[in-house]
Amino acid sequence: MSRIDIRSEQPGHWTGSSQLILPMPRDQAKQPWQSALRRKIGWEGLVTINRRTVIASALTAPFLQPGAASGRTYDQGVSATEIKLGQTTAYSGPVSGAASMKRVQVAYFDKLSAEGGINGRKVSLISLDDGYSPPKTVEVTRKLVESDEVFAIFNSFGTPTSAAVQRYLNIKKVPQLFVSSGAARFNDPVSSPWSCPALPDLQDVGALYARFILNKFPGAKIAILFQNDDFGKDMMRGLKQGLGSQNANMVIKEVSYESTEPTIDSQIVTLKSSGADLFINLSTGRATVQSIKRVFEIGWKPVHIVNGAFGTIFEVFRPAGLEKTKDIYSSAFVKDPADPTWFEDSGMVEYFEFMKKYMPDVSMYNRTSLSSYVTAQAMAHVIRLAGDDVTRANVMRIATSLTDLRIRDLLMPGVTINTTPEKRNLFGKEVMAQFNGERWDVLGDF
Repeated sequence: MSRIDIRSEQPGHWTGSSQLILPMPRDQAKQPWQSALRRKIGWEGLVTINRRTVIASALTAPFLQPGAASGRTYDQGVSATEIKLGQTTAYSGPVSGAASMKRVQVAYFDKLSAEGGINGRKVSLISLDDGYSPPKTVEVTRKLVESDEVFAIFNSFGTPTSAAVQRYLNIKKVPQLFVSSGAARFNDPVSSPWSCPALPDLQDVGALYARFILNKFPGAKIAILFQNDDFGKDMMRGLKQGLGSQNANMVIKEVSYESTEPTIDSQIVTLKSSGADLFINLSTGRATVQSIKRVFEIGWKPVHIVNGAFGTIFEVFRPAGLEKTKDIYSSAFVKDPADPTWFEDSGMVEYFEFMKKYMPDVSMYNRTSLSSYVTAQAMAHVIRLAGDDVTRANVMRIATSLTDLRIRDLLMPGVTINTTPEKRNLFGKEVMAQFNGERWDVLGDF
C-alpha cells in the first residue's frame, strides 16, 4: 500500500539491475556463442562478456528484464503486481500546509489499489517529508531512488526543492513527473529530458495577465508585488514580455519580498504611494492573505489581480475576509470547490464523495486538494496507457504526448490537458475569472 513516511526508514529491496557472474573457462573465451548470448540478453553496457566472465543467462534474465517472458517489460520499481512512485513534500516546516494535498494523492492511489489497481498492478505512493528544505529534499529523494527503488518521482512539492534534485534525477534517468511547480526550468527537454512540470508555465501566466490588462485596462498605471524567487521572477518575466517594450512605462512600481518575511505591510504601503491604479499581486500563501487585508485597510482601491496559484476562496479569500476580496481578478485551470457554481457537476460530486470517505479530516473545499486529486488522476491515466510496457522511457513518452484530456469535469471551462515533448506542462493554460463575493465569474482566455 502507499505510505506517508516522515522518518525515511524503509529498507532497500532487490534491484532489477542485479547481476550474477560466473567464472568462464579460459579455452572458451572466444567461442561464437558470446555474441549470440549478448544479443539474447540485451541491455548493452549493463552486462559485459569477456574472456574472464560469463553471465548465466537462465539465472539472470529475470533480473535484467522482469516479466519479459510473459510479454511484459518494466523497469525498477515495477513488478507484475505493483508500481512504486515516490514524492517529497513539506509535512513539517514553514509550509507544512502542503501536507494535506499530498495525503489526498496517497489516499487516491490506495483507493485505486483496493479496487484492483491499474492494469492489475497496485500503485504505491511513498510520500516523504523534506520540510521544504532543498538539502533535505536531496537526502530523501536519494533514498526513494536508491533504497526504496521507486519507478518515478511524482508531483513533489515546490520549486526550490524540486530544483535541488532535478539534475540528479535526470542523470539517473528517473522520471521527475508533474512537478508541483510552473517554473520554466522544468520544461527543458534538452537539458532535463526526464522532467515535466504540472502547473502552467509561470511565464505564460504572466503573459496572460499582460494580455488581459491590455484588453481591459489599456491605460492602467501598474504596481507589482512579487516573491523574490523563481516563482515571482518567472511571472514577472512573462508579464513584461507580454506588455512589450511599447507598454513598459505602464509599470510604475515593482517591489519584491522574501518568503521568510513575517509581514509585507510596508511593501503594500509603498505600492499605494506610487499612485498606481492596478495592482498585480504575485505573492504566495500567508503573504497573499496579508496583502489583501492591507490593501483594504489602507483604503487603496486598485484593480486587483491575484496570481492564480493563490486566488482561491477557501484557502485565501475566506481567511482574508470575503468582504475584502470582492471584484478581485485571478486565473485558474481547475474549478474552485468552494464555488457554488460547480457543486452539482458530476466530477465535483465524485470528488466530494471521495474526500468525505477517504480524507474526512481535510476540507473538501480546499482547491489545492482538488488540484492534487486531478493530478493523481492524470498520473493514473498515464500508467493505464502504458499497459505492460511500464518502462521509464515509455511513460515519459506518454506523459509528453497527451491530447485533449479532461479529468472528470473538474477543469475550468476551456481548459484541457495537452502536452508535447517541447511543451510539457500538464496544465498548459489558465483562464481569467473575477470574484463577485461568492463565486467566480469566468471571463475566459485572452
